[in-house]
Formats: sequence, C-alpha cells, structure tokens
Amino acid sequence: RPDDAFAIEAAARYVSLIPFLADSDLFPQLNDIWCTDQEFLNFQCGDWEEHAILLCNYFNYIDSYRKEYVLGYSTSIVKSYCVKCDGLPEGEIWMVMRRDCVTGHCEFWHAVRGECFFVPCWSPPTFMDRLCPHRASRDPTAPSLPSTAESSSALATDGGTATAPAAAGSPSSTKLQATPFSPVQRVHVVFDSDNVWANLQRGGSREGTAV
Repeated sequence: RPDDAFAIEAAARYVSLIPFLADSDLFPQLNDIWCTDQEFLNFQCGDWEEHAILLCNYFNYIDSYRKEYVLGYSTSIVKSYCVKCDGLPEGEIWMVMRRDCVTGHCEFWHAVRGECFFVPCWSPPTFMDRLCPHRASRDPTAPSLPSTAESSSALATDGGTATAPAAAGSPSSTKLQATPFSPVQRVHVVFDSDNVWANLQRGGSREGTAV
C-alpha cells in the first residue's frame, strides 16, 4: 500500500527477499544482461541492476502517489535514481538514491540487503560561520529533530521535510546526522527515466572520494 507510513521500508524489504544471482550464472553464454522488472520478477532472481531498478521504480511510484493523494505530502518533491558506485565490501555495485529535491537530503538504499544510509545536505559555512564557529549552534532557526525515529526512511516525513534520529538533549540534536557508516565510497553513474549523469572527476584519496 503506497499510502502506508512504512511503504518505503516494505518495498525495500520485498526487493531484498528476491535471490541474488549473477548474470554469468543465470545466462552462462552472455557476459551481462539487463532484465526488465517483469522479467526479473518472472525469473525470481537477478543481480545488482535488477534489484536497484525495481526498487527505484517502487520508490518513485510510492512518492508520486503520496504527493498526489496522501495528506501532508503535497509539497514534497522526492525522486529516486539508480546509482553505480564503489561500495564496501562488494566493490562496484548498483544502489538506489532517494533524494528530497527541496532540501537536497539523500538516502542511499542497498537494494540487495534492504539497508538505508542517510546523507544530509549541508550548505557551506558562511563568512560569519567561519569567523564564529559556535554561531550556527546558537541559531534559533536551526531545525530540531525528534528524539526517536520509527522509520529508517528519513525523507519527506511531513511535507517534504527530512528528519533523522538524534539523541534527545544532545548538542547534535539541532542538526541532521548522517548514518555513521556508509558503504558508498565513490559514485560513478546516476540515471533515472529521463537522464544520465556521469562523474568525470579523477579519483583521489579515500577521504577525497568518499561520500
């Protein structure tokens, strides 16, 4: 049910239950093949791209349905993309990036494992922030976060506003916190139904290329 509060998590759970099988094992005579969603469901197995594309389509359907029919989501603009990236520990894999187009906050979903990794979008510090590093922490307009989170999905919980778990009363509770560990080390390609984007930056140190 796309109107369910946990529809995103349910879709991720469902896709993760479909067995993983590499193309070379499924089609020994072919090096690589991309199946449609229906073919993937008919075969009842697939590899990285099949899991990612199916989950991405589920996410886009759920978010578009919520925006049109579910109270509280009318102002949200959430879109999902398939992302080819270097991940730990698998290496080169496909994941799903679910992005709040209003705030820029993102979720990276591991389609095979059904796991979510939240990456907030932070604006670069202003001159005054650099001049007085503690100024931002005293900003009364800084967003406050709930002390607990029932859902692993942090995007568009109410009118497109992202939320993430934070300890009540902690200094960090005024800022969105990224998932402590993200397996995404470098993004290579991002695509949706309309466009394709490629990362042409040269790979540097791990610190420079990590998400």
